[in-house]
Amino acid sequence: MNHLMAVFNLTHFDASAFFLMGIPDLEAAHDWISVPFSIFYFMGLLGNFTLLYFIGKEQTLHKMMYLPLSMLALTEIGTSTSVVPNAMCIFWFNLKGITVGGCLTQMFFIHVASVTHSAILMTMAFDRCVAICNPLRYATVITNA
Repeated sequence: MNHLMAVFNLTHFDASAFFLMGIPDLEAAHDWISVPFSIFYFMGLLGNFTLLYFIGKEQTLHKMMYLPLSMLALTEIGTSTSVVPNAMCIFWFNLKGITVGGCLTQMFFIHVASVTHSAILMTMAFDRCVAICNPLRYATVITNA
């Protein structure tokens, strides 16, 4: 019997695009839901770009302890930029389709940014561990080189 069902099941599945629904049952409120998303996105971009600007301009901030902060700012910009614009397209313009390639690209950037974020946090933890455990050797162990 199962073999017979397998013969008649000739359904072709074409996964050339995915359709994103946004928030189900709240389609009428998508305009209002997009307001906090966009405000927090632009505030995050403004804060991270401001941090990068001041670390880049001020020579006294070109030290080892500010390098991970600038790298964290870059990964935060990358993570939010790989997610929020697509969500805004769903909320504002009702563009719910995404190709398989677009989905894979978005997943790639999200995962790379997450791994980079974790690596930077691990590096910061190592930096603090050296500063606490070997405070007299910190300047020789942790250098820009």
